[in-house]
Amino acid sequence: METARTRDVTEAGGGPGAPRRRRRGVLAAALTAAVVLLGGGTFAYFHTNVLGPDRICHGWVTPDAAAAALGGGLGRVSASEDSATGCTVELTGWLPGKEKRLSLRSVREQSGFPFRKGVWEVSAGRPVQLGAAPGTYDAYGGWALVPACKGTDGAVPAVRADVTGQDAPGDADGMRRVVTSAAQALAADAGCAGPDSRSSRTLVPSAPRDTDPEKVCGIAGFRLPGVRGPQGSALREEITGSLSAGLYCDVSFAGDKEGPFARFAVVRDPAMAATLKGRAFDRVRCAGQETVLAHDLRYLDDSERAATRVPDTARLADTFGAAARGALHCG
Repeated sequence: METARTRDVTEAGGGPGAPRRRRRGVLAAALTAAVVLLGGGTFAYFHTNVLGPDRICHGWVTPDAAAAALGGGLGRVSASEDSATGCTVELTGWLPGKEKRLSLRSVREQSGFPFRKGVWEVSAGRPVQLGAAPGTYDAYGGWALVPACKGTDGAVPAVRADVTGQDAPGDADGMRRVVTSAAQALAADAGCAGPDSRSSRTLVPSAPRDTDPEKVCGIAGFRLPGVRGPQGSALREEITGSLSAGLYCDVSFAGDKEGPFARFAVVRDPAMAATLKGRAFDRVRCAGQETVLAHDLRYLDDSERAATRVPDTARLADTFGAAARGALHCG
């Protein structure tokens, strides 16, 4: 006969088997939680850097900054310090063959870098960073000067970064961040830290365009009348920056696979200008700021010069310098 007490116990989930069922439920919940935690921890280990070191590559950069330079996405960052001046960063996920690698190096460039004759490493086709750790970069790599540091033998301390071992590019802004971070860390280690990253500004390239022969590189008065490609092709130019901030301009013959035949620069960043010390370029003061008017002309033999009507280096420099000084109202 069912009593009120029996009904109460049964309805409340009681009875002789209730404690065992409750223990099984608690055990199942604990096991589920453990699986979730294990899975979450495994995911975090292989797809994030939450369990890794705060800084890598001799302390130059954070794992997140290195991952951003490689294009970001899920994956774990590891770093191998190949030498006292180099490091290889790898971004690895679950799938094999999806590794991305970044080479990061502290280097001592030859005197004249980045404006060595015939080997300019400031291209109007890449963004140029000024201020803290000035340099250039794109999705495949970049470099930055180490702020305020000077080599005793005329060498130029810098940082280089390159995406290696893959066809896919990294990320341009991530590359900017990683070379800036590394350059500033090296400068701090050497006791010659320059301005912090808040002083930085970026000059962005324009789209390639036809050159106005009466206003080459957008500079009023800079004229190259009659200059054409060997087969009569037009001139093309690409510009990064402006006269007021600093201007970098590449001039090419349309369709020429050899690239620019002339490069021009109005260098106003103090650290960039310092690399040109001792070079035979015009140095002027414009609005109270030291400015270097630099140029580089590809070698053209007599027949090429006759066919293209490109002035010789001295005349080209004079024409460019006079126009730039006039446009900037330099004293």
